[in-house]
Amino acid sequence: MKINQNRKILILLSVLLLLYSLLILYNYNQKKSILQKFIYQNHNLVPHKIKLSDLYIYDKLMTKQKVFQEIKITSYYNGDSYNSSNITASGKSIDDFDINENGWYTYKGLLVIACATNTYKINKLLKPDYNRYDFGDKIILIINDVSYKGIILDICGASYWIEEKQRYDLFVSDKESAIYTNARVKSYEKEGNF
Repeated sequence: MKINQNRKILILLSVLLLLYSLLILYNYNQKKSILQKFIYQNHNLVPHKIKLSDLYIYDKLMTKQKVFQEIKITSYYNGDSYNSSNITASGKSIDDFDINENGWYTYKGLLVIACATNTYKINKLLKPDYNRYDFGDKIILIINDVSYKGIILDICGASYWIEEKQRYDLFVSDKESAIYTNARVKSYEKEGNF
């Protein structure tokens, strides 16, 4: 009788262990799928085989605090040496923008920014710590210790260059309003209406 009871307990424990193992495997596969999608969308890479030990990245992503990233701010304007036009890659033009006190274009009060985007796929890959955005994504910039809100409305080819800091281009009204300085950036809203 005692042997029968021990056998039942052992079978029950085995079933519980099996169910727990299946739950862990399911959780691992869910995290792996999300991590692979993140890698592909944000870095345009086909993810390598993800091992269980790689999943700390998933936990970091899911609990990622919005911290500022050091960047380089440069400028472009209609008719500059790169033949920039008055129309952005998002389809918005200078007719849709206002000009702030610095001579910088704004759209609905947000600085008009060009940077690496998901719509412009080039052969080069972005550095792992570089950002890639969709048109309409909103960011916060700290330029010369002043905080500004910006909106991604254009593409900056230099944003893909391998440099110490990623470049973001500020759309300005003329050469006198151009800026070239270190700054900080963080995202705060994905794909807002524009």
